[in-house]
Amino acid sequence: MANFGMDFNPDTYLSAGQLLIDYRYHILVVSIIVLTMAEIYEPARTPPGTRWKNRIHNLSISAMYLLLGGVLGVGMVWIAIKTEALHIGLFNMLPMPTWLKVMLGFLVFDLAEYVRHRISHAYPALWRVHRIHHSDPLMDVSTAFRNHPLNWITIYPPRALAVVLFGVPPVTLAIYTVVWFVTTSFHHSNISVARFSPRLQSLLDLVIVTPDRHYVHHARTDHSQTDSQFGVVFIFWDKLFGTLTTAPDRRIFEQGLEDIVEESDQTLVGMLKQPFKPVKHGSSPEGLGLSDPT
Repeated sequence: MANFGMDFNPDTYLSAGQLLIDYRYHILVVSIIVLTMAEIYEPARTPPGTRWKNRIHNLSISAMYLLLGGVLGVGMVWIAIKTEALHIGLFNMLPMPTWLKVMLGFLVFDLAEYVRHRISHAYPALWRVHRIHHSDPLMDVSTAFRNHPLNWITIYPPRALAVVLFGVPPVTLAIYTVVWFVTTSFHHSNISVARFSPRLQSLLDLVIVTPDRHYVHHARTDHSQTDSQFGVVFIFWDKLFGTLTTAPDRRIFEQGLEDIVEESDQTLVGMLKQPFKPVKHGSSPEGLGLSDPT
């Protein structure tokens, strides 16, 4: 019986997944180059003349972060392959086509990312690791992967748990990783889709996180804004869980953290030290009481 192209040979999915894994860094580099060119041509906010120093430091720690993620990611791939081979997880227990498993698995991964991101703002130990990402005084595409290597501790365990509980196919892991790379670069970029096309921004606003939405998450002083826009790929999680907020004028919007303002804090060494420094008032969302008792 014809399946109208709604399901395919599993080898097709595995080949596509392997292709995405093999070229994930190529795709990331191309997306960063394109977005950087867009930032130079039409920035949403004019960066200071010294911004190039921050970009160099950001790219240095991003390279370290992504390379470590690639090494640890081998373990994630192994877990996904073994889970599928042993028919573990909800999706493997239900009669459903592979394409549906892939789609549902993608949603599961992105919901897990939303929850992980939100929890990273809710507990001091996790915020210590995550705040390096928020301490950049001006968000642009180089901010996207400005994360401490320890941040993988908060990312891979939830993904592994999602794989085992739901039986998410390995190809979904490959697809989500690439989309995560590209969309994270996109919504951190210093560009404005709304300025280019309000209609396009309205359409994208229905589904994905855009730079015009995400920049408010990097607020310097208003922590109610920092505690919003947690979505990574899809924006409807913020709409569903009430964490979407209205963004003010980006051109006058202050970003960064109030107590991480020294130039030394923006160097590679300074960023690597940040998780081991006390969390002070003003450096994290006050609404959640994230301050060490020091």
